[in-house]
Amino acid sequence: MSRHQLAKLNEVLTSASDHPLYRDTIQQLSLPLKSLDSITAFDFVSKSDLVPEHPQDPSRLFVLPASAYTRLHQTSGSRGFPMPVYDTPQDWDWWMHCWQHVLDAADVTSSDVAMMAFSFGPFIGFWSANDALVQRGALVVAGGGLSSLGRLQMIDRYECTVLCCTPTYALHLANVARENRLDLDAGSVERIIVAGEPGGSVASTRAAIEAAWGAKLID
Repeated sequence: MSRHQLAKLNEVLTSASDHPLYRDTIQQLSLPLKSLDSITAFDFVSKSDLVPEHPQDPSRLFVLPASAYTRLHQTSGSRGFPMPVYDTPQDWDWWMHCWQHVLDAADVTSSDVAMMAFSFGPFIGFWSANDALVQRGALVVAGGGLSSLGRLQMIDRYECTVLCCTPTYALHLANVARENRLDLDAGSVERIIVAGEPGGSVASTRAAIEAAWGAKLID
């Protein structure tokens, strides 16, 4: 495994050696690296290295011509103005590849019906998960712009077997279900895929979500 990781790391470093963000650091290294321990020579990249000077400018990460990009998202802007994030078709293929591993872990097949319980706004959210589920052949239910009760009603109406949302929203939906006397444990959801927050890997949070929904949680 270490040999495999080292080979992949050297492949990435070589491909990034001319990138403005990494050029100076990589040129100080002797490639190919001989061990994974060599990565300790890297400088940390901070958010200040990425955020542009003006809100309308792309960050240093995105230096290709505008025609190279096919998707634009942005961060929430909780610590300043939102940071734009651009993806090329190759970038998006990488997102899809990563999400297919998650869907494998969740045993998702083309017979599943998935509720995407997020806003579908400019934040990346579950956009990539949505496209990965479409790629897999699952039936995807878009829950953007609905109230929590509206999403619960759609889950029931279309017999969704998979729910995609943040851990805190899974708990919020459970509270809304209780307030409206909806029995989630007897419902159709079998698996809940969470992301965006660390709660899904916290034992107490995982247990609370699984107990409320009667479903398996995948972080």
